[in-house]
Amino acid sequence: MTTIVGGARVDGRPTEDELDVIDWLLTTTRAVRRSLDLNRPVEPQVIEDCLRLALQAPTAHNEQRWHWLVITDPDKRALLADAYRRSWEFHSRGVARRTRRWAKATGEAGRTVASAEWLPEHLAAIPVHVIPCIVGPRPEDLAMPERPGTRPPGPMAYPRPYSEFTAAFWGSIYPAVWSFQLALRSRGLGSVLTCMHLGWEDDVAAALGIPDGVTQTCLVPVAHTTKTVFRPAKRAPLERRISWNTWQGQR
Repeated sequence: MTTIVGGARVDGRPTEDELDVIDWLLTTTRAVRRSLDLNRPVEPQVIEDCLRLALQAPTAHNEQRWHWLVITDPDKRALLADAYRRSWEFHSRGVARRTRRWAKATGEAGRTVASAEWLPEHLAAIPVHVIPCIVGPRPEDLAMPERPGTRPPGPMAYPRPYSEFTAAFWGSIYPAVWSFQLALRSRGLGSVLTCMHLGWEDDVAAALGIPDGVTQTCLVPVAHTTKTVFRPAKRAPLERRISWNTWQGQR
């Protein structure tokens, strides 16, 4: 029997049964659109419970500059849906987008496109919209002295002064978003991460009172699901997506 001290396991390892549940959660948490239940309300406590778990996600420099804007008001959801639809129409232009896929997954393409096209028409009816935000300036807005060409060549030359800051900026929110989605899945709710509304980010910020200096990173519509069984997605075998010690390319 595993000993629990202060809420943590002494040996730091899950049991075999717990590993099965963890693996199930990681392999069956899908981007859910058409299976979202538009009629069943979502309890605010469930959203807060899942966000509380998401706050445990790792962040760069251990700075949690997150703020989670939860939208349940129908008029504001409609506003977000309008921004999403305008951006979707601008990018799609009525033409199915072509995506390079693993050959054996092409059978999923039609369903994926249909699912993506469903969201702009039904987004306003999804009961909860969550906008994960980062408080503080984006890396490109910071004054950084080490720009390309400002230092002489040598060991201290800095060819890409924004790269690591940009990666840390966005990498500090998406692990928390994924934790939020996993927590939702474990409670029988579905979600999808989308960035399409950001084409009209300024309009959304003005309408929702989001101040300057706060970055909207994505939109996560949340609802209960109309089905209970989700299966692992078709993916290319790991052998075609892994290299050891030197790049061997996509196979």
